Amino acid sequence: MAVANTGHGSSCQFTYMPILTDAEIERIHAAAVRVLQEVGFRVQHRELLTRLERRGARVDYASEVFWPTRAMIAAVEEHARCLATPEPPEPVLRRPVPAGLALAYNGTLYYDWPTNEQRPATLDDVRAMLKVGHALPEITALGPCMTAQDVPPPIEPLVSFAEAIRLTDKRTMGVELILPEQLPYLEELYTIATGRQCRYRADGYALNRFTVDARAAACLWAIWKRNGLEAWAVSSCPVAGASAPVTLAGAIVVALAETLGAWCPPWALSEEVQLGAIPCSGVLDMRTTRVLFATPEAILIDVGLYQVLDRMYGVKAGMLTDYTDAKMPGMQAVNDKVFKSLAYQWLTHHPERQHKGMLEAGKAFSPTQLMIDLELNRQTAQLARGVEVSDETLALEEILECGLRVDRSFLDLDHTLAHFREALWSPEFMDRTCWSAPAVERERERLMLERAEAKWRAALASYQPPPVPEEKVRAAETVVAHARRALLELP
Repeated sequence: MAVANTGHGSSCQFTYMPILTDAEIERIHAAAVRVLQEVGFRVQHRELLTRLERRGARVDYASEVFWPTRAMIAAVEEHARCLATPEPPEPVLRRPVPAGLALAYNGTLYYDWPTNEQRPATLDDVRAMLKVGHALPEITALGPCMTAQDVPPPIEPLVSFAEAIRLTDKRTMGVELILPEQLPYLEELYTIATGRQCRYRADGYALNRFTVDARAAACLWAIWKRNGLEAWAVSSCPVAGASAPVTLAGAIVVALAETLGAWCPPWALSEEVQLGAIPCSGVLDMRTTRVLFATPEAILIDVGLYQVLDRMYGVKAGMLTDYTDAKMPGMQAVNDKVFKSLAYQWLTHHPERQHKGMLEAGKAFSPTQLMIDLELNRQTAQLARGVEVSDETLALEEILECGLRVDRSFLDLDHTLAHFREALWSPEFMDRTCWSAPAVERERERLMLERAEAKWRAALASYQPPPVPEEKVRAAETVVAHARRALLELP
């Protein structure tokens, strides 16, 4: 595995396999800067455009487009470089097994495995998954897993957050700010949930076709105006063959140009904001016209942007490992998720490897798939631990004891009994039995899904309400009531 430098002039090591040479990175960077200067970048927010103009950009307010100067781009890049969080050297793979899964997500659809039905998620679904997450010891932090489609959008995140406060006393996960008007109410709910004053100073937005839309821009402006900015992550979403060239290098150019353009508004607002990125690259399937996110090409576009940002600025992008093209739980979902986990472990520095029950490119949530994902997470985490070398793990005395003796086996040793649970990963659902009979073997995959379905339903049935203080629940309900009147303009 290649070992290279991270950032200009740095001696820090990383252990991923580079897919681009330094010369290729420089060429991609030069192309992205030219694209950004000639095409420009659209920000649908007049105040942000004014700030960008003050920073030296040429602005066309009618089309909501700004064109950064080369000096401005260089200043944004230097800002990202200076505030990037340095990663410690990792010359040998030694990553600890995660203590548990932090579960929160905003899928709009719910997939029910027994009926093979995909439908809009409801508030009852949100409540059920909060109960399941609370009952499962593997889940250590929890928030709403879906966006309830039967709740008015202006108050939906607030209603779901209040349900999380009521139904679990595990560490509360974040709820995404969707509309700027929700900001003060979300901060009140976070304060109630955590018991300490909470302020939004970090968030991010997705973009496509060189555009940050009015909603996303308004959220950035509202957070900065109320609290200032601490960190801001941008998600370029190039689709090779549709919103970006079909060639991988061209798609990486678009991803980099969009990322640099989307960094400009938070940079224009704050000298303190840490700039980050979470690419979400896809490819257009020319046979079906479906956008796919778990293909080798989509992964390489993400990785290309990751390695350019890492090499040039020291910025470590996040990876959407959980995006699968599978529409239902099963072997395709397992393939996509394991494939992406291993690819990102191989080709990036320290990616997120946790899967959280997503299906169909993040649109749908499946509790059945979540149970399988918990197993996949344990499997890839076991691989990421690497190999520990110590007197105990070398087992030299045990090897000498067994040697060529036909009357001894490592299965007989106390050393095996003491270490097999931690040394060997054992799946809960996957089949490791010997061949039985054709009819039995045909049912193996279905049995895996049945066991996964049974596990989450058992967790739901075992749910016991935690001792959440009544005043905490009432305080959350009061915030939602105030938001309902204000955001829905009720009397």
